[in-house]
Amino acid sequence: MKKYILLSFVIFFYCTNIYAEEYYFKKCKLNENTFGDYLIDIKRNKINVILTTTEGQSQKYTDKIKLVEKDKIYSEVITNKINENFFTQYYLDVNSRSVIRQGYLKSESGLVKPKGKKKQGYCEIVKSGWGEEVNKENDEIKKEKKKKKKKKKKKKLYKIFIESEEWIDLSKFNPASNKKLKEDFDKKASEICSSKDKKFKIVEKNVKILEMDETPAFGLEPKVKVGIVGTIDCI
Repeated sequence: MKKYILLSFVIFFYCTNIYAEEYYFKKCKLNENTFGDYLIDIKRNKINVILTTTEGQSQKYTDKIKLVEKDKIYSEVITNKINENFFTQYYLDVNSRSVIRQGYLKSESGLVKPKGKKKQGYCEIVKSGWGEEVNKENDEIKKEKKKKKKKKKKKKLYKIFIESEEWIDLSKFNPASNKKLKEDFDKKASEICSSKDKKFKIVEKNVKILEMDETPAFGLEPKVKVGIVGTIDCI
């Protein structure tokens, strides 16, 4: 019985490690004395980081993923534990096979500006390909949407797209809290259906990043333009 439990634990531990290391950037030289391994877990939306010094010391921690692109993965904006006015963000870049880090500092006026230049650490071992996984998931989502559309062939659905006029800091992007876009969406939906003396029913509504400016003017942090896309039914 003990042998069975031990074997089960070993199999579970082995499979978990294989899964966690499906995509990674390893042996990334951060400075003369420190190397980093970045193990990407797309499914759980996190990056497991292992920092190792040339003296053999190591440190492990986990960062959340902020944004996934075909060739890049951005970490969340990380607040410094000692100084809350200092932030860090990094992204893993497939094309340059490197991890690129940028520090940010909040001034007394509340303005967030880059602190120092970007630091780039080149990685010896890179395994990417998450773009295929993301595309596969998107294909599955599209298939599900097609099935839903077939079921609603007799209904006439209306699509709504609203783009924000302003660019916002990447660190301030939160799909769940964009009140203005959601209000504009509901207003547009109401206008469409009120002309038919009906009320609107939201079938789908999502806030998305439409564009990203990694090098905005005045040296600020990366900015994004967001929009809201959705479908309504007049009932």
